[in-house]
This record gives sequence, structure tokens and C-alpha cells, in this order.
Amino acid sequence: MSGRAQPSGGVEEVDANPAELAEASDALLRNPDILNLIQARLNKMVGRPSGFIDDLPKPVRDRIDFLRSLQEKRDDLEEEYNAELRALEAKYEALYTPLYEKRAKIVKGEEEPPADAAAPAPAAAAGEAEAAAAAEPVPKGIPEFWLGVLRTHEVTANVISEKDEAILAYLVDITCEDLAAEPQALKPEKANGEDDEEEEEPHGFTLTFHFAPNPHFKHATLTKTYHMVDDDEEMLQSSEGTDIQWEAGKNPTIKVLKKKAKPVKGKPAGRTLTKTEPCASFFNFFNPPAVPENPNEVNEEEMEDLQHAMEEDCELGEIIRYKLIPRAVAYYTGEAAEDGDEDDEDDYDDEDEVDDEDGDDDDEDDDDEEDDEGGGGAPKRAPQAGKPKAKGKAEAPTDSGEKPPECKQQ
Repeated sequence: MSGRAQPSGGVEEVDANPAELAEASDALLRNPDILNLIQARLNKMVGRPSGFIDDLPKPVRDRIDFLRSLQEKRDDLEEEYNAELRALEAKYEALYTPLYEKRAKIVKGEEEPPADAAAPAPAAAAGEAEAAAAAEPVPKGIPEFWLGVLRTHEVTANVISEKDEAILAYLVDITCEDLAAEPQALKPEKANGEDDEEEEEPHGFTLTFHFAPNPHFKHATLTKTYHMVDDDEEMLQSSEGTDIQWEAGKNPTIKVLKKKAKPVKGKPAGRTLTKTEPCASFFNFFNPPAVPENPNEVNEEEMEDLQHAMEEDCELGEIIRYKLIPRAVAYYTGEAAEDGDEDDEDDYDDEDEVDDEDGDDDDEDDDDEEDDEGGGGAPKRAPQAGKPKAKGKAEAPTDSGEKPPECKQQ
């Protein structure tokens, strides 16, 4: 019997051969035009209701509509709550500021505490203090106050190298300022037909590190700015820091390696070759990872590395903003750790270190010698500290840039 079916309605029917159907289907799916058409149709379907609500009885649909109205009222109340919360935060930030300014003057030695501010010391202790004061000069202010603060929190301590400590000894204050939202009058009007959905308000904050004059750079301040957007949660859009102009031989973010060159005919013997390599340093904080303009040019492994780097950068900024600045003296004295103000144990990985996958030793070759003028080597790490997990998750940028790394508030 022939493989042809009897004609029906003037159209000849053909028996389906499974192998031929599979081959034809595979060919269609390899066609980029067909794939683009399917993807376009799927994109239009995203977010649309499946239609099951229309099939429900009218009384049930009426109840669902009423629940929607309740949800709208709840959303309106949440907007009011957020507005009042922002106003309350602004009110108390204004009240905190004079206290921070007074703290800075005491740390710098520009002012002394009032005579009645300190509790009277026992006679014996007072005598010992007078004897000690007579033996050596009293330093101005509180030396290395902010270095002590940064060294006490586990996360910030893990990124401070020995070279960094010599520079951070000149740090006299850290301040934070919120970025003002764009005034409504300056926002461009939407063209006719554009979506009326509320746009994400860009905002953020700037951390300013104030330094005393020092031999490492001429900047009086170094800044780090975070640009954020609200997409249900606080999300990092981008960040940028001061381009530090280091004095010669003072850059802790690089190390200078010297190597004796092999004898080459026609060139003087005993030549020394030098090269620079990046190294771990707190001051890499001011050179944050850049988000590529075209994510398609970045492979998956590089995108994962970028995602992780942005998470760590965001977490470090939030720790300084929400923990160290508000409770600086408690971190300086170590009371913050005693009070349990450090991150919970669940915020850290179980393993102390992540070994290289290839098992190679990361040390330089025996022929390479690190120049003393270069970076200070690996940062000091607290024992059993583990690696901190970022508070917010980061999502790799897409073609549309719709998913910047998320950075939740503490």
C-alpha cells in the first residue's frame, strides 16, 4: 500500500515519517529567522495572564477584583510609609551630623572634650597619668583613630595591607553624603505613547575619606560614589572613585618586580628588568570594577568575576556607611565586636580560603624580587575569618542593562 493517504477536501494527506519530521524540525530550529520569530512571540507573552481568570464564575471574578482594590490600597499605604521613612531618616541624619563633626574635631586635635565630660579618675590612677604625661609628650587628638576603626571590622581588616596601614594612619575622618535625587522640573517629559509606569529614581551616596597632609599623595580627600536604583530592592547601578595620583614609589596597589636579564649578545651584562603587577590593597576600593557597555563582549567566566567583584565592592561601601561611621568609637575600642555588632556567622563561608583550582603556587618565581617601593603584599587577614558573603546578590548585566548588581541596605 502506498504511503499516501486518500485525498480529503481537495488536499492530499501524506503519512508522517518520524525520522523525516525530526529532521525537518531540527532544520527549522537551526534557522535564525525562525528562532527570532519564536523569541519575539514569547517575549510578547511574558507577564500576560493565562486566561484562567476569564473562565472563572462571575462571583469569583468579582471577589478577585475586590482583592485587587485592597492590594492597591495597601500599595498606597506602603508608598506613604516609604515617604515618611525617608523624611524621618533625613531628620535624624541632620541631627547626627553635628555629633560627627564634633567627633572629627576631637580626633584631629582641633578641640578638647569639656572639662566635665570625663568621669573623675581615682587618685592613684590620676597620679600615674600625670607621671606618664610628664615622661612623654601627649599626642594631638587621637592618632590613627580611623585606621583602628577599619582594622577592627573583619571585612575591612581583610583588605588592608601593611603598606595601606602607613597611609591610613593619616586618615582623620570618613563622612557620608546622600546624592540628591534629580529635581522633577529637570526631568525630560515623556513623549506621547511612552509607558506611564513610574521610573526608577536614581540616587545613592558618596563616602569621603579625609586625610592629613602625607607623603603618599597630595589629595586632601578621596571619594567613592555609589549610584543606586530602586527595583523592589536597593540595587547598585554603578560606582566610581577618585583617580589617586600617587607619589613616586608610594602606590600600594602595585608591586614592582625586578629580574636579572639573561645575557644577550650585543647588550650589556647584568641588566635588570622591571615589571609591575597589581596587588591586593584597601585603595583598590577607589578603582571599582567597570560594567562593560556591551555585555556580549564578555564571556561567562569574566561576567561571574565581575559580578563577584561588584558584590564585594558594594558590601564594603555599605559596611563603612551603615556600621563604621555611626559607631566609629565602638569599633576603635573593640566594643562593637563584644556587643555582637559584627556580621552573623551565617554571613561567612565555611571555608577560610578558596584554593586555586589549578593548585598552582601563586608566589612569584625565584628569579623575581619584589621591590620595597612597590605594594605591601597580601592584606592581613584575621584568623579563621573566612570570606564574607555579599549582603546583596549581583546579577550580570544584560544587553538592556536592566539588572545591575543588587546592594541591599543594612
